[in-house]
Formats: sequence, C-alpha cells, structure tokens
Amino acid sequence: MIPTPIELTIEAELNVEVQRFADQWLFPWHGMTYEGGKTDVDNFRGGRISYAGVRFDHQKRSIFWQAIDTYLRQRIHDVFRQWESGSSGYSLSARRGSIEGVARTLRRFVARIMAHAANTDRALRGGGYSETVTKYDPQIGHTYAGAEISNLAVAHRTLLDQAFEEKAKVGLPSVHQNSPSPMREPELLTLKPGIWGMSVDVKAAFRRFSHWRKSLPQK
Repeated sequence: MIPTPIELTIEAELNVEVQRFADQWLFPWHGMTYEGGKTDVDNFRGGRISYAGVRFDHQKRSIFWQAIDTYLRQRIHDVFRQWESGSSGYSLSARRGSIEGVARTLRRFVARIMAHAANTDRALRGGGYSETVTKYDPQIGHTYAGAEISNLAVAHRTLLDQAFEEKAKVGLPSVHQNSPSPMREPELLTLKPGIWGMSVDVKAAFRRFSHWRKSLPQK
C-alpha cells in the first residue's frame, strides 16, 4: 500500500529523532564514569538525572532503562496524536490503512533506540571497554513499547470502524423506498389494460387523490 503523506512525515522525523536521542541523551551518560565528568539529562518526568564521577551500578542502570521506557511511551503517544491531527482530512479508509504504516514505523524506531541504548549500557558497564562485558538484550523494553503501539493502533482502528458504521447508518433512507411520503403528491394516473389497449383507471386515480388530500396538514 502506498504510504500517506503523514506516514512519510512521521518516518522522516523519527529518523532524525533517533540520532538526536543518541547524541543528546545517551552520549552524556558516558560523562558519569570518569573524574571531572558529569551526566545531566532529562528523566522525562519533569526532573533531571545528574551524576558525576560514579560507577554505572545496578541503581544507575535501573534509572537509565526506566527513563528510556518513559521516553518511548511518551514518544509513541505523541506520534499517534500527530497522526490523528495530520490525517484528519483523509477519508476513513485511507486513515485506517495508514494506522498500520505508522505502527510499523514506530516499531522500527523503538528497535533502533533500544539498539543504541544497549550499546551505551554495555559501554558504561565496561567502563569504556564494551568487549569486557556481555551485551544486554532489552527484550522487556521492546515488549512494553510494542504493546503500547499495538494498543493505540487497535484503539484508533476501533474508533474508525465505529465511524464507518455511523456513516453507513446515516446513508440509509429513514423509510422504506416504496413507502409513500405523506407530503408527496401521488402519481394520480394509473394505466390498466382494456379492449382498446391501455386506458386510465379513473377510480384508482380518484382513490389516490382522496388519500393524498387527507394526508395533507389541516389549516
């Protein structure tokens, strides 16, 4: 399926965001491991994470991954809000199709962030010598972020399906097509077969005319 413009915009912006996050959030963590160095980054909860000249121990590592989890959840919700606004002018079918494209892009984004974070985690544990420690597999982080993406995609698809149903209901006639409208002037002339071919059924015409007159609002 051809991607929609909002999908392409989101993908381009997330590609830039991966590098920004690596440079401005992950890289400063290296400052905490040497004398005179310092780490001062956002914790994504309205505060800061600040360390200087300390080891990347279990507590620091836990804070590191918790902040990344918070960041990814916030970013995922931000992207779906961006999609909601940017796709508002599309047809319902186009919007529904584009949800899957956005979800795929977000999953790739999460995988790239996690890969960068795992490399940083390994470097910090090894004190700059990554090869001396085992590589961390952030599978739990992938699972949590993936579940958030899936839940939001399902929620938006459900809303669009409901919109489809409501639109279909509005498109249906309020009465049966063959039911005569009381305000509509009837077709008075009725043809019937006769000896000389088709002729006008006067009695039927008179009955329809009388019924129509009675259905009109009384003055």
